[in-house]
Amino acid sequence: MADLLEASKNETRGSRLGLTFFVVATGSVLASLDLFIVNIAFGSISASFPGVQPQQLAWVLNAYGIAFAALLIPFGRLADVVGRKRTFVTGLVVFVVASAVCSIAPGIGVLIAARAVQGAAAAAIIPTSLGLLLTTAPRERHTRLVSVWAATGSIAAALGPTVGGLLVQVDWRFIFLINVVLALPALIVLPRVPSVPGSGGRRPDLLGSLALAAAAALVVWTVSYSSDPDVSLWQLGVGALLAALFAVLFVWRSRRAAVPAVNLQVFGDHGFRAASAGMFFFYAGFGIMLVGAPLVLTGPLGLSPAVAGIAFGAGPAAAVVSTIVAGRLPSTPRTLGLLGGALFALGGLWWTILLTAGGSFWWGYLPGIVLTGLGAGLAQTAFIAGGTAGLPQHEYSAGAGVLNTARQIGSAIGVAVFVALTLGATSSLTGYTGAWAVLTAGGVLAVLAAWAIRDRSAEGGR
Repeated sequence: MADLLEASKNETRGSRLGLTFFVVATGSVLASLDLFIVNIAFGSISASFPGVQPQQLAWVLNAYGIAFAALLIPFGRLADVVGRKRTFVTGLVVFVVASAVCSIAPGIGVLIAARAVQGAAAAAIIPTSLGLLLTTAPRERHTRLVSVWAATGSIAAALGPTVGGLLVQVDWRFIFLINVVLALPALIVLPRVPSVPGSGGRRPDLLGSLALAAAAALVVWTVSYSSDPDVSLWQLGVGALLAALFAVLFVWRSRRAAVPAVNLQVFGDHGFRAASAGMFFFYAGFGIMLVGAPLVLTGPLGLSPAVAGIAFGAGPAAAVVSTIVAGRLPSTPRTLGLLGGALFALGGLWWTILLTAGGSFWWGYLPGIVLTGLGAGLAQTAFIAGGTAGLPQHEYSAGAGVLNTARQIGSAIGVAVFVALTLGATSSLTGYTGAWAVLTAGGVLAVLAAWAIRDRSAEGGR
Protein backbone atom coordinates (compact mmCIF):
# COMPACT_ATOMS: atom_id res chain seq x y z
CA MET A 1 0.00 0.00 0.00
CA ALA A 2 2.82 2.40 0.87
CA ASP A 3 4.43 1.73 -2.51
CA LEU A 4 1.16 2.46 -4.26
CA LEU A 5 0.74 5.72 -2.36
CA GLU A 6 4.29 6.79 -3.18
CA ALA A 7 3.80 5.89 -6.84
CA SER A 8 0.56 7.89 -6.87
CA LYS A 9 2.34 10.90 -5.33
CA ASN A 10 5.14 10.70 -7.90
CA GLU A 11 2.62 10.49 -10.72
CA THR A 12 0.77 13.52 -9.36
CA ARG A 13 3.99 15.51 -9.02
CA GLY A 14 5.00 14.53 -12.55
CA SER A 15 1.60 15.57 -13.90
CA ARG A 16 1.79 18.94 -12.15
CA LEU A 17 5.31 19.51 -13.40
CA GLY A 18 4.27 18.67 -16.95
CA LEU A 19 1.30 21.06 -16.80
CA THR A 20 3.44 23.80 -15.27
CA PHE A 21 6.09 23.40 -17.93
CA PHE A 22 3.48 23.54 -20.69
CA VAL A 23 2.01 26.75 -19.28
CA VAL A 24 5.29 28.59 -18.65
CA ALA A 25 6.75 27.43 -21.98
CA THR A 26 3.69 28.89 -23.70
CA GLY A 27 4.36 32.21 -22.00
CA SER A 28 8.02 32.15 -23.03
CA VAL A 29 7.10 31.26 -26.62
CA LEU A 30 4.55 34.08 -26.86
CA ALA A 31 6.96 36.73 -25.54
CA SER A 32 9.79 35.61 -27.87
CA LEU A 33 7.58 34.97 -30.88
CA ASP A 34 5.98 38.38 -30.72
CA LEU A 35 9.28 40.21 -31.03
CA PHE A 36 10.33 38.44 -34.24
CA ILE A 37 6.94 37.91 -35.85
CA VAL A 38 5.97 41.59 -36.07
CA ASN A 39 8.90 43.11 -37.94
CA ILE A 40 8.22 41.03 -41.06
CA ALA A 41 4.77 42.70 -41.26
CA PHE A 42 5.91 46.34 -41.32
CA GLY A 43 5.21 46.76 -45.04
CA SER A 44 1.71 45.29 -44.78
CA ILE A 45 0.85 47.32 -41.65
CA SER A 46 2.00 50.51 -43.38
CA ALA A 47 -0.18 49.71 -46.39
CA SER A 48 -3.23 49.28 -44.12
CA PHE A 49 -2.76 52.73 -42.61
CA PRO A 50 -2.04 55.15 -45.48
CA GLY A 51 -0.19 58.28 -44.46
CA VAL A 52 1.53 56.70 -41.46
CA GLN A 53 5.08 57.99 -41.13
CA PRO A 54 8.04 55.61 -40.69
CA GLN A 55 8.66 57.12 -37.24
CA GLN A 56 5.16 56.12 -36.16
CA LEU A 57 5.48 52.65 -37.64
CA ALA A 58 8.70 52.06 -35.68
CA TRP A 59 6.73 52.46 -32.46
CA VAL A 60 4.87 49.25 -33.24
CA LEU A 61 8.14 47.56 -32.32
CA ASN A 62 9.57 50.08 -29.85
CA ALA A 63 6.49 50.46 -27.66
CA TYR A 64 6.74 46.75 -26.87
CA GLY A 65 10.48 46.85 -26.18
CA ILE A 66 10.46 49.97 -23.97
CA ALA A 67 7.55 48.78 -21.81
CA PHE A 68 9.21 45.39 -21.46
CA ALA A 69 12.57 46.94 -20.52
CA ALA A 70 11.16 49.33 -17.93
CA LEU A 71 8.92 46.82 -16.14
CA LEU A 72 10.95 43.60 -16.36
CA ILE A 73 12.81 44.05 -13.05
CA PRO A 74 9.99 45.50 -10.90
CA PHE A 75 7.48 42.91 -12.10
CA GLY A 76 9.95 40.16 -11.22
CA ARG A 77 10.22 41.56 -7.71
CA LEU A 78 6.48 42.13 -7.48
CA ALA A 79 5.95 38.43 -8.23
CA ASP A 80 8.03 37.51 -5.18
CA VAL A 81 5.82 39.76 -3.06
CA VAL A 82 2.31 38.88 -4.27
CA GLY A 83 2.98 35.40 -5.71
CA ARG A 84 4.47 34.13 -8.96
CA LYS A 85 1.38 32.35 -10.24
CA ARG A 86 -0.81 35.36 -9.61
CA THR A 87 1.58 37.63 -11.50
CA PHE A 88 2.03 35.13 -14.33
CA VAL A 89 -1.71 34.60 -14.79
CA THR A 90 -2.34 38.34 -14.84
CA GLY A 91 0.44 38.86 -17.38
CA LEU A 92 -0.78 36.07 -19.66
CA VAL A 93 -4.42 37.22 -19.61
CA VAL A 94 -3.44 40.84 -20.31
CA PHE A 95 -1.11 39.69 -23.11
CA VAL A 96 -3.93 37.76 -24.78
CA VAL A 97 -6.38 40.66 -24.49
CA ALA A 98 -3.80 43.12 -25.86
CA SER A 99 -3.08 40.74 -28.75
CA ALA A 100 -6.78 40.64 -29.60
CA VAL A 101 -6.90 44.46 -29.56
CA CYS A 102 -3.88 44.59 -31.89
CA SER A 103 -5.65 42.30 -34.34
CA ILE A 104 -8.67 44.61 -34.63
CA ALA A 105 -6.86 47.96 -34.22
CA PRO A 106 -8.65 50.56 -36.38
CA GLY A 107 -5.66 52.90 -36.43
CA ILE A 108 -1.93 53.08 -35.76
CA GLY A 109 -2.44 54.78 -32.37
CA VAL A 110 -4.52 51.92 -30.99
CA LEU A 111 -2.04 49.40 -32.36
CA ILE A 112 0.92 51.14 -30.70
CA ALA A 113 -0.91 51.43 -27.36
CA ALA A 114 -1.87 47.76 -27.43
CA ARG A 115 1.74 46.84 -28.25
CA ALA A 116 2.90 48.76 -25.18
CA VAL A 117 0.43 46.79 -23.06
CA GLN A 118 1.76 43.58 -24.62
CA GLY A 119 5.29 44.57 -23.61
CA ALA A 120 4.20 45.28 -20.04
CA ALA A 121 2.44 41.90 -19.91
CA ALA A 122 5.53 40.14 -21.27
CA ALA A 123 7.55 41.77 -18.49
CA ALA A 124 5.25 40.02 -16.01
CA ILE A 125 5.39 36.68 -17.84
CA ILE A 126 9.13 36.17 -18.42
CA PRO A 127 10.62 36.56 -14.91
CA THR A 128 7.77 34.68 -13.24
CA SER A 129 7.61 31.77 -15.69
CA LEU A 130 10.99 30.33 -14.77
CA GLY A 131 10.44 30.90 -11.06
CA LEU A 132 7.06 29.17 -11.26
CA LEU A 133 8.62 26.20 -13.02
CA LEU A 134 11.54 25.80 -10.61
CA THR A 135 9.23 26.03 -7.61
CA THR A 136 7.29 23.01 -8.91
CA ALA A 137 10.32 20.86 -9.83
CA PRO A 138 12.80 19.02 -7.59
CA ARG A 139 16.18 20.76 -7.35
CA GLU A 140 18.06 18.00 -9.17
CA ARG A 141 16.01 18.69 -12.30
CA HIS A 142 16.49 22.47 -12.33
CA THR A 143 19.44 22.61 -14.74
CA ARG A 144 17.70 20.42 -17.29
CA LEU A 145 14.46 22.38 -17.05
CA VAL A 146 16.21 25.74 -17.41
CA SER A 147 17.93 24.48 -20.55
CA VAL A 148 14.69 23.26 -22.11
CA TRP A 149 12.85 26.44 -21.05
CA ALA A 150 15.50 28.63 -22.70
CA ALA A 151 15.39 26.47 -25.83
CA THR A 152 11.65 27.06 -26.25
CA GLY A 153 12.21 30.81 -26.45
CA SER A 154 15.09 30.41 -28.90
CA ILE A 155 13.09 28.10 -31.15
CA ALA A 156 10.17 30.54 -31.10
CA ALA A 157 12.51 33.35 -32.11
CA ALA A 158 13.85 31.26 -34.98
CA LEU A 159 10.38 30.29 -36.21
CA GLY A 160 8.84 33.74 -35.66
CA PRO A 161 9.83 35.31 -39.01
CA THR A 162 8.73 32.25 -40.99
CA VAL A 163 5.38 32.01 -39.22
CA GLY A 164 4.92 35.76 -39.51
CA GLY A 165 5.67 35.75 -43.21
CA LEU A 166 3.11 33.04 -43.88
CA LEU A 167 0.41 34.80 -41.83
CA VAL A 168 1.09 38.18 -43.43
CA GLN A 169 0.39 36.61 -46.82
CA VAL A 170 -3.20 36.25 -45.59
CA ASP A 171 -3.52 39.34 -43.37
CA TRP A 172 -1.06 40.99 -40.96
CA ARG A 173 -3.73 40.94 -38.24
CA PHE A 174 -3.33 37.18 -37.97
CA ILE A 175 0.15 37.62 -36.46
CA PHE A 176 -1.60 38.86 -33.32
CA LEU A 177 -4.55 36.47 -33.41
CA ILE A 178 -2.15 33.53 -33.30
CA ASN A 179 -1.21 34.62 -29.78
CA VAL A 180 -4.81 34.09 -28.68
CA VAL A 181 -4.90 30.64 -30.28
CA LEU A 182 -1.61 29.58 -28.68
CA ALA A 183 -2.51 30.91 -25.24
CA LEU A 184 -5.99 29.40 -24.90
CA PRO A 185 -4.84 25.83 -24.00
CA ALA A 186 -2.49 27.25 -21.36
CA LEU A 187 -5.28 29.37 -19.87
CA ILE A 188 -7.53 26.31 -19.68
CA VAL A 189 -5.04 24.25 -17.64
CA LEU A 190 -3.75 27.14 -15.50
CA PRO A 191 -6.08 26.37 -12.55
CA ARG A 192 -4.31 22.99 -12.15
CA VAL A 193 -0.86 24.60 -11.83
CA PRO A 194 0.22 24.68 -8.16
CA SER A 195 0.38 28.07 -6.52
CA VAL A 196 3.08 29.35 -4.17
CA PRO A 197 2.16 32.30 -1.94
CA GLY A 198 4.22 35.47 -2.11
CA SER A 199 6.78 36.31 0.53
CA GLY A 200 5.19 39.66 1.32
CA GLY A 201 7.22 42.76 2.01
CA ARG A 202 7.52 46.07 0.23
CA ARG A 203 6.53 46.43 -3.39
CA PRO A 204 9.02 47.73 -5.97
CA ASP A 205 9.13 51.38 -6.93
CA LEU A 206 7.03 51.77 -10.08
CA LEU A 207 7.65 55.52 -10.31
CA GLY A 208 11.31 54.82 -11.12
CA SER A 209 10.22 52.35 -13.80
CA LEU A 210 7.89 54.90 -15.38
CA ALA A 211 10.69 57.47 -15.35
CA LEU A 212 12.98 54.99 -17.14
CA ALA A 213 10.29 54.27 -19.74
CA ALA A 214 9.68 57.97 -20.31
CA ALA A 215 13.40 58.72 -20.67
CA ALA A 216 13.89 55.88 -23.16
CA ALA A 217 10.77 56.84 -25.14
CA LEU A 218 11.88 60.48 -25.40
CA VAL A 219 15.37 59.49 -26.54
CA VAL A 220 13.85 57.24 -29.19
CA TRP A 221 11.47 60.01 -30.32
CA THR A 222 14.28 62.58 -30.53
CA VAL A 223 16.58 60.29 -32.51
CA SER A 224 13.91 59.02 -34.91
CA TYR A 225 12.69 62.54 -35.79
CA SER A 226 16.19 64.08 -35.96
CA SER A 227 16.25 63.92 -39.78
CA ASP A 228 12.61 64.95 -40.30
CA PRO A 229 12.47 68.43 -41.90
CA ASP A 230 9.02 69.02 -40.38
CA VAL A 231 10.40 68.81 -36.82
CA SER A 232 12.25 71.91 -35.67
CA LEU A 233 15.52 72.03 -33.77
CA TRP A 234 13.85 73.45 -30.67
CA GLN A 235 11.36 70.56 -30.59
CA LEU A 236 14.25 68.10 -30.69
CA GLY A 237 15.96 70.09 -27.96
CA VAL A 238 12.88 69.93 -25.73
CA GLY A 239 12.67 66.17 -26.31
CA ALA A 240 16.32 65.71 -25.36
CA LEU A 241 15.97 67.91 -22.26
CA LEU A 242 12.89 66.03 -21.04
CA ALA A 243 14.70 62.72 -21.63
CA ALA A 244 17.59 63.95 -19.47
CA LEU A 245 15.22 65.10 -16.70
CA PHE A 246 13.41 61.76 -16.61
CA ALA A 247 16.77 59.96 -16.59
CA VAL A 248 17.83 62.02 -13.56
CA LEU A 249 14.51 61.21 -11.86
CA PHE A 250 15.06 57.53 -12.55
CA VAL A 251 18.55 57.57 -11.01
CA TRP A 252 17.31 59.59 -8.02
CA ARG A 253 14.45 57.19 -7.35
CA SER A 254 16.73 54.17 -7.79
CA ARG A 255 19.05 55.60 -5.11
CA ARG A 256 16.35 56.70 -2.67
CA ALA A 257 13.54 54.14 -2.94
CA ALA A 258 13.41 51.31 -0.40
CA VAL A 259 12.93 48.78 -3.21
CA PRO A 260 14.27 50.55 -6.33
CA ALA A 261 13.19 49.78 -9.87
CA VAL A 262 16.83 49.01 -10.71
CA ASN A 263 19.55 48.18 -8.22
CA LEU A 264 22.33 50.54 -9.32
CA GLN A 265 24.82 48.93 -6.93
CA VAL A 266 25.58 46.29 -9.55
CA PHE A 267 27.37 48.97 -11.58
CA GLY A 268 30.09 48.99 -8.94
CA ASP A 269 31.62 45.95 -10.65
CA HIS A 270 33.90 46.77 -13.60
CA GLY A 271 32.95 43.66 -15.56
CA PHE A 272 29.27 44.43 -15.16
CA ARG A 273 29.72 47.97 -16.46
CA ALA A 274 31.60 46.67 -19.49
CA ALA A 275 29.00 43.96 -20.16
CA SER A 276 26.13 46.45 -19.86
CA ALA A 277 27.81 48.76 -22.38
CA GLY A 278 28.47 45.80 -24.68
CA MET A 279 24.85 44.65 -24.44
CA PHE A 280 23.60 48.17 -25.23
CA PHE A 281 25.86 48.77 -28.24
CA PHE A 282 25.38 45.29 -29.65
CA TYR A 283 21.60 45.44 -29.48
CA ALA A 284 21.53 48.95 -30.93
CA GLY A 285 23.04 47.34 -34.02
CA PHE A 286 20.70 44.39 -33.60
CA GLY A 287 17.68 46.72 -33.64
CA ILE A 288 18.85 48.10 -36.99
CA MET A 289 19.12 44.57 -38.35
CA LEU A 290 15.73 43.61 -36.90
CA VAL A 291 13.92 46.28 -38.90
CA GLY A 292 16.22 46.75 -41.89
CA ALA A 293 16.73 43.16 -43.02
CA PRO A 294 13.00 42.36 -43.58
CA LEU A 295 12.45 45.71 -45.35
CA VAL A 296 15.32 44.98 -47.75
CA LEU A 297 13.83 41.58 -48.52
CA THR A 298 10.28 42.80 -49.19
CA GLY A 299 11.43 46.08 -50.78
CA PRO A 300 14.48 46.28 -53.07
CA LEU A 301 14.94 42.49 -53.31
CA GLY A 302 11.23 42.03 -54.12
CA LEU A 303 10.45 38.90 -52.08
CA SER A 304 6.95 38.05 -50.89
CA PRO A 305 6.33 38.23 -47.11
CA ALA A 306 6.25 34.42 -46.86
CA VAL A 307 9.59 33.95 -48.62
CA ALA A 308 11.07 36.95 -46.79
CA GLY A 309 10.09 35.40 -43.46
CA ILE A 310 11.94 32.20 -44.31
CA ALA A 311 14.96 34.15 -45.53
CA PHE A 312 15.09 36.37 -42.44
CA GLY A 313 14.68 33.30 -40.22
CA ALA A 314 18.19 32.23 -41.22
CA GLY A 315 19.50 34.82 -38.74
CA PRO A 316 17.63 33.63 -35.61
CA ALA A 317 18.34 30.02 -36.64
CA ALA A 318 22.07 30.78 -36.76
CA ALA A 319 21.75 32.44 -33.34
CA VAL A 320 20.23 29.27 -31.88
CA VAL A 321 23.16 27.24 -33.22
CA SER A 322 25.81 29.62 -31.89
CA THR A 323 24.06 29.86 -28.50
CA ILE A 324 24.21 26.07 -28.13
CA VAL A 325 27.84 26.02 -29.22
CA ALA A 326 28.73 28.88 -26.85
CA GLY A 327 27.40 26.86 -23.91
CA ARG A 328 29.74 23.99 -24.74
CA LEU A 329 32.92 25.88 -25.62
CA PRO A 330 35.60 26.18 -22.91
CA SER A 331 35.89 29.89 -23.68
CA THR A 332 35.76 32.91 -21.38
CA PRO A 333 33.00 35.52 -21.73
CA ARG A 334 35.62 37.93 -23.05
CA THR A 335 36.56 35.54 -25.88
CA LEU A 336 32.93 34.84 -26.76
CA GLY A 337 32.15 38.57 -26.72
CA LEU A 338 35.10 39.39 -28.96
CA LEU A 339 34.10 36.69 -31.44
CA GLY A 340 30.38 37.54 -31.32
CA GLY A 341 30.95 41.27 -31.81
CA ALA A 342 33.43 40.64 -34.63
CA LEU A 343 31.05 38.31 -36.49
CA PHE A 344 28.22 40.81 -36.12
CA ALA A 345 30.40 43.68 -37.37
CA LEU A 346 31.56 41.53 -40.28
CA GLY A 347 27.94 40.88 -41.24
CA GLY A 348 27.21 44.61 -41.18
CA LEU A 349 30.34 45.34 -43.20
CA TRP A 350 29.32 42.70 -45.75
CA TRP A 351 25.98 44.45 -46.26
CA THR A 352 27.60 47.90 -46.34
CA ILE A 353 29.98 46.94 -49.13
CA LEU A 354 28.36 44.13 -51.08
CA LEU A 355 24.59 44.37 -50.56
CA THR A 356 24.31 48.10 -51.19
CA ALA A 357 26.40 47.73 -54.35
CA GLY A 358 23.54 45.79 -55.93
CA GLY A 359 24.33 42.36 -54.52
CA SER A 360 21.95 39.48 -55.01
CA PHE A 361 20.05 37.67 -52.26
CA TRP A 362 22.48 34.73 -52.23
CA TRP A 363 25.72 36.70 -52.36
CA GLY A 364 24.72 40.07 -50.90
CA TYR A 365 22.08 39.32 -48.25
CA LEU A 366 22.37 35.73 -47.00
CA PRO A 367 26.01 35.76 -45.76
CA GLY A 368 25.30 38.94 -43.79
CA ILE A 369 22.21 37.61 -42.00
CA VAL A 370 24.01 34.38 -41.07
CA LEU A 371 27.04 36.28 -39.74
CA THR A 372 24.91 38.65 -37.66
CA GLY A 373 22.89 35.70 -36.32
CA LEU A 374 25.99 33.76 -35.31
CA GLY A 375 27.33 36.88 -33.60
CA ALA A 376 24.09 37.45 -31.70
CA GLY A 377 24.10 34.00 -30.12
CA LEU A 378 27.70 34.34 -28.94
CA ALA A 379 27.47 37.96 -27.78
CA GLN A 380 24.32 37.54 -25.72
CA THR A 381 25.83 34.58 -23.89
CA ALA A 382 29.10 36.45 -23.38
CA PHE A 383 27.66 39.65 -21.94
CA ILE A 384 25.22 37.94 -19.58
CA ALA A 385 27.88 35.52 -18.32
CA GLY A 386 30.59 38.19 -18.16
CA GLY A 387 28.32 40.73 -16.49
CA THR A 388 27.16 38.44 -13.69
CA ALA A 389 30.50 36.66 -13.12
CA GLY A 390 31.81 39.28 -10.71
CA LEU A 391 28.54 39.85 -8.81
CA PRO A 392 27.71 38.31 -5.43
CA GLN A 393 25.16 35.50 -5.70
CA HIS A 394 22.37 37.58 -4.16
CA GLU A 395 22.77 40.16 -6.97
CA TYR A 396 22.53 37.71 -9.90
CA SER A 397 18.85 38.41 -10.57
CA ALA A 398 19.30 42.17 -10.35
CA GLY A 399 22.30 42.03 -12.69
CA ALA A 400 20.54 39.86 -15.25
CA GLY A 401 17.54 42.19 -15.15
CA VAL A 402 19.69 45.28 -15.79
CA LEU A 403 21.47 43.55 -18.67
CA ASN A 404 18.15 42.67 -20.28
CA THR A 405 16.98 46.25 -19.78
CA ALA A 406 20.12 47.53 -21.54
CA ARG A 407 19.38 45.06 -24.33
CA GLN A 408 15.81 46.28 -24.91
CA ILE A 409 16.62 49.99 -24.70
CA GLY A 410 19.62 49.56 -27.00
CA SER A 411 17.42 47.79 -29.53
CA ALA A 412 14.78 50.54 -29.37
CA ILE A 413 17.38 53.25 -29.96
CA GLY A 414 18.81 51.19 -32.85
CA VAL A 415 15.38 51.14 -34.50
CA ALA A 416 15.16 54.92 -34.06
CA VAL A 417 18.60 55.37 -35.65
CA PHE A 418 17.53 53.21 -38.58
CA VAL A 419 14.42 55.34 -39.15
CA ALA A 420 16.43 58.55 -38.99
CA LEU A 421 19.05 57.31 -41.46
CA THR A 422 16.69 55.75 -44.01
CA LEU A 423 13.76 58.19 -43.94
CA GLY A 424 12.10 57.95 -47.36
CA ALA A 425 15.02 56.01 -48.87
CA THR A 426 14.15 52.34 -48.30
CA SER A 427 13.10 51.63 -51.88
CA SER A 428 16.70 51.18 -53.07
CA LEU A 429 19.62 49.17 -51.70
CA THR A 430 21.83 52.27 -51.46
CA GLY A 431 19.35 53.87 -49.08
CA TYR A 432 20.45 51.42 -46.37
CA THR A 433 24.18 52.18 -46.54
CA GLY A 434 24.25 54.48 -43.51
CA ALA A 435 22.18 52.07 -41.42
CA TRP A 436 24.48 49.12 -42.20
CA ALA A 437 27.51 51.27 -41.34
CA VAL A 438 26.04 52.08 -37.90
CA LEU A 439 25.18 48.38 -37.44
CA THR A 440 28.85 47.61 -38.10
CA ALA A 441 29.89 50.28 -35.58
CA GLY A 442 27.63 48.66 -32.98
CA GLY A 443 29.50 45.39 -33.46
CA VAL A 444 32.88 47.13 -33.17
CA LEU A 445 31.84 48.91 -29.95
CA ALA A 446 30.63 45.57 -28.59
CA VAL A 447 34.10 44.14 -29.30
CA LEU A 448 35.71 46.99 -27.35
CA ALA A 449 33.32 46.41 -24.45
CA ALA A 450 34.08 42.68 -24.47
CA TRP A 451 37.80 43.45 -24.35
CA ALA A 452 37.18 45.36 -21.09
CA ILE A 453 35.65 42.29 -19.41
CA ARG A 454 38.27 40.72 -17.17
CA ASP A 455 38.97 37.00 -17.22
CA ARG A 456 37.83 35.98 -13.73
CA SER A 457 39.51 32.61 -13.91
CA ALA A 458 42.83 34.25 -14.60
CA GLU A 459 42.32 36.55 -11.62
CA GLY A 460 41.35 33.69 -9.41
CA GLY A 461 37.79 34.96 -9.04
CA ARG A 462 36.50 37.87 -7.12
